[in-house]
Amino acid sequence: MHTDPAVAPGITERPHRGAEGAKGRGARRRPATGPLGHVVERWPAWVRWLVTAVLLVGASAGLAAPYIADTTTMSRADEYVYIDAVDKATRGNVAQRGELVDQYALEVLSCRGVEGALMGSPCGGPYSRENVPWEGGRTSADIHPPTYYFVTASLTRAVQVLTPVDDLLSAARVTSAAWVGLGLTAVVALCRTLGASRVAAAAVAVLGLVAPHTRWVATFVTPDALNILAGAVVMLVAVQVVRERLHPAWMVAAALVVGSVKAQNALTGGLVVLLLLIVALRRRRDGDRSRKPVQAVAWAVGALFAGIVPQVVWMALRAATALGPAPGQGLEAPPLGVYAVLYDSTAFIRGVVVGPNATYPPAWSAGSPLTIHGETVSWILVGGLVALALFASGVPALQSSFARAGLLSFLLAGPALRVALYAVDGANFGMPVRYGLVLFPAMLAATAVAARRAWVGWLLLGVAVVFYVVTVTGYETW
Repeated sequence: MHTDPAVAPGITERPHRGAEGAKGRGARRRPATGPLGHVVERWPAWVRWLVTAVLLVGASAGLAAPYIADTTTMSRADEYVYIDAVDKATRGNVAQRGELVDQYALEVLSCRGVEGALMGSPCGGPYSRENVPWEGGRTSADIHPPTYYFVTASLTRAVQVLTPVDDLLSAARVTSAAWVGLGLTAVVALCRTLGASRVAAAAVAVLGLVAPHTRWVATFVTPDALNILAGAVVMLVAVQVVRERLHPAWMVAAALVVGSVKAQNALTGGLVVLLLLIVALRRRRDGDRSRKPVQAVAWAVGALFAGIVPQVVWMALRAATALGPAPGQGLEAPPLGVYAVLYDSTAFIRGVVVGPNATYPPAWSAGSPLTIHGETVSWILVGGLVALALFASGVPALQSSFARAGLLSFLLAGPALRVALYAVDGANFGMPVRYGLVLFPAMLAATAVAARRAWVGWLLLGVAVVFYVVTVTGYETW
C-alpha cells in the first residue's frame, strides 16, 4: 500500500512496464523532516494549517503595508472602478452596466489620481464627472460578477473596525494582501499533496510572495487578488481527484465557486482537463482499459464549462438590468490575426512572475535598481516548472503529469483567452499578465516538487527570505 502522498492509488500509479512496486520509479520518499518537523507533525492538522495561514497572511500584510501606507495614487488596472464597486457594495448596491461612479470614486480620482495623474475636479470638491474615464465616469466594474465586491466590502468593514485603518481605499487594499496570503497557504497544501517537502513548500510560498507581480496585486483593489487562491484550490481538488481522495464532482463545484469571481479563473479548468487527459493517456499506455480515467476527463471538461457558467448568468442579468451602454475603452480593434494569437502564447509564462511594466511602485520595470530581484525569481520559478515537466527523471507519474499540464496551460491560455474574448465581446487586445496569475500555483508547486534534495529546498528558502527582507526594507527604490 502506498503511503507517499505523491503516489496515488488507482488512477495515479498504474504499474509501469517492468514495474517494481512501492520502491519503483513511480515513487519518491520525502526528505527527513528533522527535529522541528517532528514537533510540527505532532500538532493536529487544523493547528498546522491555521499557523501556516496566519504566518503567510501576516507576511503578505507586512510586505504590502509600506506600499499601502506610502502610495496614495491608484493603480491604472481599473482600481478606481473597483473601489467604486466596493463602495457601492457597502450600501448593498450592485455596479450595473452604464452606471456612473459615485462621489467617493470621484474624490479619489481628484485627490489621489491614477499612477500620479490627477483627474476630474480639483481636490476638495465639488466633484465633476467631466474628463473622468470612462465617458464621464461610466463604470466598467460591472464586467465581473459582484461576488468579489461584496465579499471585499464585508472584509473592508472588518479591517476598519479592528485596525486603525479607516480610509475605504486603504482598508480594501489590506484585504488584497490577506487574499494573497490565503492563496499561498493553499499553494503550500498543493505542494505537500504533490509530495514536496515542508521546506520546499515554504520556500516557494515566500518566493511567490516576493514575486513583483504578486506584490502588485496584493497592494491594490482588484478581483485579481483572489487569483492565486482560486487557482490553487481548483488544482488541489483536481490532484485529490487523481489520487482518488475526492469524487470528480468536487472539481465542478470548485470551478463554479472560483468562476463566480471572474471569468478568467476558468483558465484553471483548462489545466484540469489537460492533467486528467495526460493521466488517462498514461494509464491507457500502460494497459488500463477501464472507464474510470475517461469518466474523470469528462468530469474535468464539465468543470471547465462550469467555470464559465457564473459569467454567462451574470452577463444575462447585466444585460437585463443595464442602465445604459457599456463604456468604450478602446478595446475594439480590426479582425484578430494569427500572429496576435500566437504572440500571446508567451504572455503568461514569465509575466506572472515579473508582472506589468507599470509605474505604480510595487510593479517591476526595466529601470528598477532591483531588476535582479524579479529576474532571479522568474528564472527560479519558470526553470522549476520546465525542469519538472521536461527534464526530471524518476519522479512519480502524478508529479510529471501535473507539471506538463501546467506548462501546456501557460502556453495555451493566452491564445485561448484572446480568441474567446474576441468571439464574445469583440475585444482585441494583448492579454494582461494578471489574467494568467490564476495559473501561478502550478509554477510554484512544480518548483517545490523539483527541489527533491533537502539542500535545494533550504537554498530556495534562504534566497526567498533574503528577497523578502530586501523587498520590505528597500521598497523606496522601486
